[in-house]
Order: sequence, then structure tokens, then C-alpha cells
Amino acid sequence: METFSLETIGKIALSVLALLVVAGLFISVFFAWSVLAGGLIILANLWFSKDGLQKMAEVVTATASMNPERQRSVAGGERRGYLLRFWLRLGITGVVLFAVIRWQLVDIFGLLLGLSIILVTTIAFSLAVVVHYLIQRSQGRR
Repeated sequence: METFSLETIGKIALSVLALLVVAGLFISVFFAWSVLAGGLIILANLWFSKDGLQKMAEVVTATASMNPERQRSVAGGERRGYLLRFWLRLGITGVVLFAVIRWQLVDIFGLLLGLSIILVTTIAFSLAVVVHYLIQRSQGRR
């Protein structure tokens, strides 16, 4: 079973997005475009948040050898930077969503379907891990 990571979720989500876009073509090209737009927005959001989380984790682990006062100072600064990037990313995502909805560049249902791929992928992957664990446990391997 593959490990649960943001990278794995991103790869599976790309596959799910491709499948949904192809399926959306059976409805209309506009619907498929909307699914793609939503998926790209949410995948970009995931990619930028992944980089921020990795950077914050690196800083926190690098401060392990520092004295506690210096640790708090460095970790606090990194946390503030991460929160600033989070709010900036959220604001940009909101502006993009507002623009594509306001100017009717997308079908709202296709957009929502595309935006939900990370959620659906995470739930499906989590259920797969639980089922895998239960099968292993029932066979006495754990």
C-alpha cells in the first residue's frame, strides 16, 4: 500500500481529474472545461500549501538543537510567514473563483466537481488504507 502523503494525494487527484474531464466531455465541452478549471485551481492550491508545510517542517526540525528561547522565536516567525502565505493563497483563490463565476467562464456544477477532487481522493485513499488494514488484521498479519 502506498504511503499517505500530499504527493500521493496529488498524483491520484490528477488521475481522478483526467478521468472526470474525459467523462465531462460526454455532457459538454463547457462542462469538461469547468471540471478542469476547478481541478487546476484546487491542485495549484495543494501544491502551494505543500511547499509551505514542507518549509515550516524543515525549520521546526532544524531548530531542535537550539535553546528553547531561540526555538520559539524561529518557529514563531516561520508560523507567521506560513499563516500570511495561507491567507494570501486563500484570497487569490477567492478572487479567481469570483472571477470565473461572475463572468460565467465555467459551469458551476463542473467547477464544484473539479474543486472536490482532493476531498474525494483523500476520502477514497483513507478508506483504501482502512480496508487494507482490516484485511491484514483478519489474516493475522498485524
